[in-house]
Amino acid sequence: MTFSSALDDGPPRVIVQFLEGGSASGAMSPDAAATRLREAGGQLAISDVCIGWGLPMPLVEAVAGEAQRQGAALWLWHPLLSGDDRYLPGEDRAVGPAGAPLDAPGGMGEFTFDCPVRTAALEAALARLDEAAARHPWHGVFLDKIRWPSPTREPSADLACFCAACQDAAAREGIDLEAVSAWLAHASGSPGGRVSLVTALLQGGEDEQLDHFLAWRCERITVAVNSAAERVASHRDLDGQPMQVALDVFAPSLARAVGQDIALLAPRGEFTKAMLYLGTHGPAGMSFELCHLASWLAAGGVPAPVGLLSDLLAFPIPEMETLCSGSLSSEVFSAELAALLQLAGPGAAAGIDAVAIDGLAVLPDAVLEEVVGEAARAGVPVVLSWDLMAIPEDRLARLASRLSRAA
Repeated sequence: MTFSSALDDGPPRVIVQFLEGGSASGAMSPDAAATRLREAGGQLAISDVCIGWGLPMPLVEAVAGEAQRQGAALWLWHPLLSGDDRYLPGEDRAVGPAGAPLDAPGGMGEFTFDCPVRTAALEAALARLDEAAARHPWHGVFLDKIRWPSPTREPSADLACFCAACQDAAAREGIDLEAVSAWLAHASGSPGGRVSLVTALLQGGEDEQLDHFLAWRCERITVAVNSAAERVASHRDLDGQPMQVALDVFAPSLARAVGQDIALLAPRGEFTKAMLYLGTHGPAGMSFELCHLASWLAAGGVPAPVGLLSDLLAFPIPEMETLCSGSLSSEVFSAELAALLQLAGPGAAAGIDAVAIDGLAVLPDAVLEEVVGEAARAGVPVVLSWDLMAIPEDRLARLASRLSRAA
C-alpha cells in the first residue's frame, strides 16, 4: 500500500499500538492476533498499526496481512535506547550525578537506559535497529524510548548522564558536569533548592550552568534520533520506498525533564505521538511522573507541592491522593494538546491511555471520550495506547461512536 491512503480527508486518523514487544505478546497465536485486529477494525477506521518488537515472524505476518486488508500502514514499534525483552543495558548504562549507573525503578529492565553519548552504546543501538527494520518491509519504524531516564523520582540523584564520555563531550561545550553535580547535591538539601531544581526541569531559567546542561541533553537525544532516522530510511517498505519514522515522546510539560526537545525532534517524524496519559500510574504517565515530583518536593519540606506544580505548568493538578492514584482532568489534556501543536505542528499526534488496567491505567470513560473527541475535532491523529489487547470491548465501542461523531 501507499501511505497516502491513510492520510486522505475523512474521519480522524486512528493509530493503534498492538502487541507490545516481549514474551507475553509473542505467545499469542497468529490467528488470535489477526482476529483481534479484525474485530477492532470492524468498529474503528484504523489507519496505522504499530506492532511491538521481537515478535515471532508468523505473528508479524498475520498482523501484517490483516493490516493490509484494512488498508492500514504497519509500523514496527521499537525501543531505541532502553532495555527490552531480549536486551538489558549493562556497562553503558546512563550514570547519575553521584557516578553510579542508574537502574530502572522497581527492577523494570525495559526502563533501563544506555547513554547515547557513548559511541559504542549508540552504535549497538543502531545495529539492533538495523536488524529489526530488516525483518519485514514495514511502512516505517515507530521509535520509542528516545530519551534519558526519567529523573522525577529523585531529581537530584537520577538526572543523567554524568559518565566519562558525557563529561568530556559536555566540557567541549563549556559545561562542567562536576559543577552541575555539586549544584544538584546542594539543591536537594533545602526546600528552596528543590523548588529551583524542579522549576529548571519543567521550564528552565533557574541556573545558567544547569540550563545549559539540560539543553545539551536534549541536543544529544536529537543527535541519536537523527542517526536512527537515517538508518531507518536506508531500509525499504513494500513499495520500495524509504521507510518512514514516527516518534514517541513525553507530554510537552515533562519532555524537557527527559531530554526531549519536541520542536527539534518532530521534523524527523512522519508523526510525533506525545504520551498525554492522564490516568496512567507507570513510567511516562503524567499522573505517575507528577506524583513523583510532588512527593519529592514534599519530602524536602516544600509546602503545597501540588499548588507549586500547578503554577509552574499552568494547568490544574488535583490533590495528592487523586494525583497518585486517580486521573488528571481533560483541562490538562487541552493544555498539553495546545503545546504539542505549537511544538510539533502538523505532525502532532495525541497518545491517549485508552487501556484499562487495575491500578495502572484508570482514565475514566467520560474523560476518555472527551479527550478523544477534542483531538479529533482539532484534526489531530489519535493514538490509542498502549496496547489494543488491553482496551476493553465496551471502550472500543465508545471510542468508535465518539470518533464517528467528530468526522
